[in-house]
Amino acid sequence: MQSIFFFTIFENSFVSEFENAETLLISEVHMLLEHRKAQNESAEEEQEFSEVFMKTLTYTNRFRKFKNKETISAVRSLLMQKKLHKFELASLANLCPETPEEAKSLIPRSELQRLRNQEQTLKERVFREMVLLGPWLWRLARLWNLRGNGA
Repeated sequence: MQSIFFFTIFENSFVSEFENAETLLISEVHMLLEHRKAQNESAEEEQEFSEVFMKTLTYTNRFRKFKNKETISAVRSLLMQKKLHKFELASLANLCPETPEEAKSLIPRSELQRLRNQEQTLKERVFREMVLLGPWLWRLARLWNLRGNGA
């Protein structure tokens, strides 16, 4: 079984152990689960699915954006031409943002990651120095930064 790709939103970074993992669109997961369900129904001895399987099937049915294999392939192919990270590709396809601004706010670009890390390090150093003004001010500044209001 393949690993699930994981992105830490608050740190804007990819967890290294998942760097080589593959990503699936919610629509692709739904198709795989439906295929498994159809296989089970056509088997001589039909087995009952776990609650997790059924909840995942319900979730993917609710949140999938694309209903057929051809559309899923077309969307994946189109996005693969854009030099996106695997996580970005799956996120764009799963979220289907309506505007470029919405896409940028939801999905941070991996190319900007190094600059964001440097900026974050500098901000954290400044925030630590602010501790002279009191521990509550440092927490307030950190909270402000996590909400994205501090840049």
